[in-house]
Amino acid sequence: MGEQRNYKRFETGSFVFPARIGRMEYFLRNLGLGLVMIPFELIMTNSSNGALSFISFILFTTLFVFGLWFSVFPRLRDVNWNSKLAWLVLIPGVNIIFAISLFATPGK
Repeated sequence: MGEQRNYKRFETGSFVFPARIGRMEYFLRNLGLGLVMIPFELIMTNSSNGALSFISFILFTTLFVFGLWFSVFPRLRDVNWNSKLAWLVLIPGVNIIFAISLFATPGK
């Protein structure tokens, strides 16, 4: 017989990358991340220096991806939705409806 592998489900995590988060923590994480991203967006759009704009763009994009891992994926696990729905964050207009629906849906 073949070797049986036991994979434990990831139930607990750290503060930065938790397994699940509730509604209020989701809201506060997104609010905090948005406030951190504002200076980079302002530099990116208002700077006449190309190198500074590019560095700001890289930092903005890195924070955006970190935000997915930091708040969206744990919240998707909390409401038992497929993690592939996180791609909806990239569609303008739909991302606002998606974020509100994640906030409004009760956890399981």
